[in-house]
Amino acid sequence: MSVPGGREDYCLELSKAALYGVLAFAIISLLLYYGIVQRFLGLEFADGSRLRGAWRQPNLTTTTLWFGVVATAFLAGSGLSKKKQLMLFVVFSVPLALAASRLNYPYICLALLLGGFMFRLGTENQRKQGHSLLIGAALVMISMVITPIISNSLIDYKNAAASQTDSYDRVSLLEREVVDSPRISESLKIYNHLKSRKISHIMFGEGVGRYGFFSFEAPVIHTEYFKEQSTWLHSHNLYSMIFVELGLIGLVFVLVATS
Repeated sequence: MSVPGGREDYCLELSKAALYGVLAFAIISLLLYYGIVQRFLGLEFADGSRLRGAWRQPNLTTTTLWFGVVATAFLAGSGLSKKKQLMLFVVFSVPLALAASRLNYPYICLALLLGGFMFRLGTENQRKQGHSLLIGAALVMISMVITPIISNSLIDYKNAAASQTDSYDRVSLLEREVVDSPRISESLKIYNHLKSRKISHIMFGEGVGRYGFFSFEAPVIHTEYFKEQSTWLHSHNLYSMIFVELGLIGLVFVLVATS
């Protein structure tokens, strides 16, 4: 995560900007989840069973919050104190747990792998960053267990004081299945897509915004457990959507650009 030459200052400032932005995003998301913003602004909408964040979408909110975790770890190599790191990780891990997105599973695995690699084989600054990333991932995992319990107690107390009841069941990530049938069905459709489409479609895609058409037109997947059409206007896997809409060339371009 250390950057040689003149780019280091640029990456440092970029990480600070990302950190401050995601920190504000996390706080706003929590205020929305607990109804504080709605109360003062007279808004009617609520998050429901999962924290949806300022984006109003749990998966996108989860990805944004992980940018904050990574930015904190990056700044650990530039003198950010351990106390501030822990405070930031806690602020990010709480909404991550309340969003209950299964994206946390691959993100945690990537953070552990990258953090462990940097901690063992990196330079002095990279070891600090790797150690910080490992701590951040560990705190997110701990938060997945503790935060829903504490949060549910707070919400129950608030509802009891206001003589209100929830019209929804709050969800914990630990209570959700790792995968579900619609996602597996969509993945099987994409696998069949490779065998049935022309090479030009595979290389250049179906066209921007056409994932919904692809999902509707693709053959229904019939297996022992997964029998539904599972038609979605968008994919819950960003990279599979890029592959379908922009093709293999578009997917490679996005991977190279974001790496």
